[in-house]
Amino acid sequence: MVAIVSTSIGLVVMSMDETQVVDINDRNYWTLTQLASAFGPARETVSKRLKQANVTAAKKRGNYDVFHIASAARAILADERPPLEKIKDPDLLHPKDRLDYYRGENEKTKCLKESGVLIPVSEVTMEFSLIVKACIRTLETLPDILEIKCALKPDEVILIEHECDLVRAQLADELTAE
Repeated sequence: MVAIVSTSIGLVVMSMDETQVVDINDRNYWTLTQLASAFGPARETVSKRLKQANVTAAKKRGNYDVFHIASAARAILADERPPLEKIKDPDLLHPKDRLDYYRGENEKTKCLKESGVLIPVSEVTMEFSLIVKACIRTLETLPDILEIKCALKPDEVILIEHECDLVRAQLADELTAE
């Protein structure tokens, strides 16, 4: 943690392991340690990101290089990834983030199964097949039922059978269409 205290001679920058008196005009120039404390990544990570972004030390304070906070902040935060909610293709994530994403999705799936919101495909297929079988059975027996109960003539029964066959074929086409 870094604390900056204003004094009559300048600013005092204090951290757990260092205390410095800094000229007030140098308040926007920070060392690697100060940048790491403020932004969170390890000092080595901050150094690596500054080198990748070609950010060079603006000057020296004592024996330490200091960097202007604006250019350093852009370089340090440039590698930050967007939140997982905004990712459209998880396979484009870095391996650790991809692992976290898929672990989270697996936990979500378990929760939805346990709560009954998500039903296994095998159960849905079984229930759907029972419904389709009932519809097909009705289409197959309808002409016979109408012939017996309504005293239809043979040519009328043939017409009804033909229409039922068309409906059954249409149903099969819709079920097998991708």
